[in-house]
Amino acid sequence: ISDYNFDAVRIDTVPEVPPWFWKEWMQEVGDTFQIGEVFNGRLDYCRDYYDILGSILSYPLYFTLRDVFAHQQSMNKLEDMLKQYNSYFSDLSVLGTFIDNHDNQRFLYVQKDVTLYQNAIVFTLLNLGIPIIYYGTEQEFAGGNDPANREILWNNMNTESLLYKYIASIIGFAK
Repeated sequence: ISDYNFDAVRIDTVPEVPPWFWKEWMQEVGDTFQIGEVFNGRLDYCRDYYDILGSILSYPLYFTLRDVFAHQQSMNKLEDMLKQYNSYFSDLSVLGTFIDNHDNQRFLYVQKDVTLYQNAIVFTLLNLGIPIIYYGTEQEFAGGNDPANREILWNNMNTESLLYKYIASIIGFAK
């Protein structure tokens, strides 16, 4: 952190390392922001790591977003999850919100409807928290199980694509 002047660190697979280590780690890194990956949908389980690190990727919300937008379950499920979040986490603004990532099938692999995807993206970008857009979302990548969800972007970047422009407009609105 001191050599490269990082302002934040994303920590992978946090539960694979004992909690006592993370407590010591946090004492060493001082004020540098840490966000940890806790790949689990249980709020109580995730809260334990949130309490240590101060921020985590919001997997319980991710699973709920998938249920609501990709599987078209009731929006009440999302409302219920957000109410629970308020009782489990003291600062929702530090939770990383996402709809796609490198560990799971992409949204468009599960649900082909781009309009539903756009709704999930709007929620991701405007929800209280840290919005995370996985590369390729703006190109409508639809990869399945890892590693198929890690498509090559280099020769496929199109700044005129529907979702590229859509995401840019939502970010502009948010600003």
